[in-house]
Amino acid sequence: MRVRKHDHGLNLPPHLLGHRPLDRDKLSMVPRDAAARAAHLALFQLQDIMVPEEQVLGVGVLFAAMCLRCGLEPSALFGMGRKVLLAPEDGDRPTDDSLQSLRDFLGARVMAKEVTIG
Repeated sequence: MRVRKHDHGLNLPPHLLGHRPLDRDKLSMVPRDAAARAAHLALFQLQDIMVPEEQVLGVGVLFAAMCLRCGLEPSALFGMGRKVLLAPEDGDRPTDDSLQSLRDFLGARVMAKEVTIG
């Protein structure tokens, strides 16, 4: 299998290589599961290699860079993220579990608080 330029050997599909610009109108249509998956992937990369302060500020820098580079208003993007995180929709049970695990991760790994189940 041939490695594509800028693919780093991962054989990623073209839409994951930055070949399609951001469509701001589609942000509000991203499925909650996809948004939760993206958040989990970002956190997974941070959890074992950085201290909590570095994790939190790093995510803040990433958020700022996304807003600046994509021409997004930070408060609007934060509002969309908050809505996904806190406003479950009908039939979204699997996502609710995934989003709860994000909250649990932040509580346990970043704030060093015990996570209770049930």
